[in-house]
Order: sequence, then C-alpha cells, then structure tokens
Amino acid sequence: MRCSVRKHAARRNRSRKRPEREPGSKCRAKRKKSSRIRKKRRIPACTRLRVVCRRVRVFPASVTRAKRVKKRGPAVTRGFAGSQGEPGRPGAQGPQAVPGLQGPQGVPGERGPQGAQGEQGPQGTPGSVVIPDVTVIPTVNRYFNTPETDLDLTVPVTIPANQFTGDEGQPITEFAGTGPGSFGTLYINGIVQPGGSYDIFPAGLSFPQQSGVIYAGTPLIVETVQLTAVLSS
Repeated sequence: MRCSVRKHAARRNRSRKRPEREPGSKCRAKRKKSSRIRKKRRIPACTRLRVVCRRVRVFPASVTRAKRVKKRGPAVTRGFAGSQGEPGRPGAQGPQAVPGLQGPQGVPGERGPQGAQGEQGPQGTPGSVVIPDVTVIPTVNRYFNTPETDLDLTVPVTIPANQFTGDEGQPITEFAGTGPGSFGTLYINGIVQPGGSYDIFPAGLSFPQQSGVIYAGTPLIVETVQLTAVLSS
C-alpha cells in the first residue's frame, strides 16, 4: 500500500509541466531543497498515507482509528405508546365479481306435518241456472208374421226374427231398436199382450211356458220403439 502511494505521487510530479525558470532563481532552489528533504525522510511502517491538496501527509494509525469511533450519547428511555387514532373512512365499493357456478341441488327434506284446516269462506253469489231444452225423438219399427201351424204354449216356443218381415214387406235378420232406451210390444190378432207373456230380443220372439194355443194364420205384430234424447241450449 505504501509503495503504490509513493509511485503514484512520483508519477504525478513527473507528469506535471513546470514553467521554465531562469537559472539561479529562488523557486528552483526551494524545489531542490524540498526534494532533498523528501529523499532523506523515511515513512515508518506503522503509519498510513493520505493525499491532501497534492501533498503527502503522514498520519499515525491510532489517530485515524480514533476518528472512526463515534461517541454515543446517553441512553434515552422509550416513551409510552400513544392512543389509537380514529379509523379512516371506508373506501369505495369495488366492482361486483362474476357469479360462480350454481352448486348441486341438495337432498329434499322431510315432509312437514299437515296444517290445521282453515275456516270456511263466505258463500259466493249463486250463478244463473241454465236449463237446456231436451227433445226426445222416438224411432218406431214394426215386424209382421203369420204362423203356418198351431203354436202350443204349454211348452216354451221361440220364433226366429228372420221369419218376420218389415213394414214394407222386406225380409229382416234381427229386430232393431231393442237396446237401452227402448221398449217392445206384441200384438196377437191385433190385441196387445201382457208384458210377462213374451220376450223380444234381437234374434227373435220367445214365449215362456203358459196355457193357451196360437192357431195357424193368426197375425203376430212386434213393435219396437227406440227413444233418443237431443239437448239444445
């Protein structure tokens, strides 16, 4: 460190251009004298070099170390913490976030008990009653037959419907108008017979067991009436 500082100072002195002086001037004599002193002076190893104002000054190491040490002032006791200040004003509300995905539906809970029945409300105003017009339309069918032999009624007797003819003399296969909403009548020799003495059904005419004989050539008339109701407002 000491050698490098000396070389640096000597290099700066050589590079500096000094003005030429006349021989025998005082400045030249002083310079020669100072150079002689500088050559004779030796720098001890226990000192440090410091360059100030283009001159080499020598300071003992103890002096430089003492300058670095700073004096500390007396210890100061820490004061008590002050009271907490007032809270600041709330900031502005931030923008609304994007709603998240809907979660799965939960398990339905148990059904609660049935509540008490409420009071009956007031009766409403009766509305108008509309009675439709009913029209009954009867449909009458007549069938004719003349037996060729005597019919002994002491035993059950059945005459098939295909042995009868219609109002216009046309052959038939069954008696029409014998379903619900209808009734039938039997005429023997033009006289109405009691309802329990015969039975009319679509396939023919039957007589239950009873006393009496229907002689051959006696006219038989079967009449059926079908009633149809038609509603009109």
